[in-house]
Amino acid sequence: MDSGATHHITPHRSDFITYLPIKGTIRLSDKQGTVISQLGVGTAIFTSPQGVQISLKDAIYAPDVGNRILSLGSILDKGAAVPFHSRGFDIIVKNKVVASGYREGRLFWVDSSSGALSAHTGGITTLHTWHQRMGHMSHNALKDHGPKALQGLDLSGSDLAIPTLCHGCETGKSTRKPFPPSSKKATQILSVIHSDLAGPMQTKSLQGSLYTATFVDNYSSLAVVYFLKTKDQFLDALKKYINWATTQTPNKIRILRSDRGGEYTVAKVRALLNEKGIDHELTMLGTPQQNGKAKWFNCTIINKAMSMLHQASLFNGFWEQY
Repeated sequence: MDSGATHHITPHRSDFITYLPIKGTIRLSDKQGTVISQLGVGTAIFTSPQGVQISLKDAIYAPDVGNRILSLGSILDKGAAVPFHSRGFDIIVKNKVVASGYREGRLFWVDSSSGALSAHTGGITTLHTWHQRMGHMSHNALKDHGPKALQGLDLSGSDLAIPTLCHGCETGKSTRKPFPPSSKKATQILSVIHSDLAGPMQTKSLQGSLYTATFVDNYSSLAVVYFLKTKDQFLDALKKYINWATTQTPNKIRILRSDRGGEYTVAKVRALLNEKGIDHELTMLGTPQQNGKAKWFNCTIINKAMSMLHQASLFNGFWEQY
């Protein structure tokens, strides 16, 4: 949040929903009077932690600005109220808080679920900010175990308030109620391997992938994921996993459990499993809970990836980067 800025400024072209190329220059209000290039103007959007989508009209596209800058004057001109306090500020429209920000030193930063308008590290970081950085994991688990598990995760002096709603979690993790867990478990590594093929994804990754092939060991819960461009690449992924798993441990795979998808029942896959002496257990139709370990793992990693992409307002094609 900048009280000296006359316009909203962003270095990201993807922020705009309307855009008009207009070249020019901007002089920043820093001590050096830095001059940077302006490439266009338009309406940029971001979504606040309160789930409100906010439009920023007449925003300037300047790739060299480094951080997104929100103009306090432009917001006040639109009739919003911006009360400041010792820990930060709120943006209020029609008696409703539509966005909030926090204070670090003498700077005020805006909390935004589409990649903070000014990404900033250092200083005192709130628990909710760490929640967003750590793949939207549980606030309570992060508070209890985060500082011990990750060097540099310091919550001393941080705001430990847990918001009633996280936009990234709401949009990225919505699901049905879980199935009851199974009490059966393998007695050694590689006795039972759960596998699932997820896809096609709604958006092709930047690397061209549309599917993920997952292999989860029942005993250790160690999971391996392969990214596939087409379903017929599953056979190669299965060969890679078998070679890797049997090389890394003295054990051999005894059972492969999967659904009845065509990629698991084709002749070449059956021949490979027969050659390796691996029993193939197939779930009943319409009962994904029989292979819940692989299904749930796929759900978990996809939820984490999509929550982070929603939070950062990145193109969905970045999902393979997670």
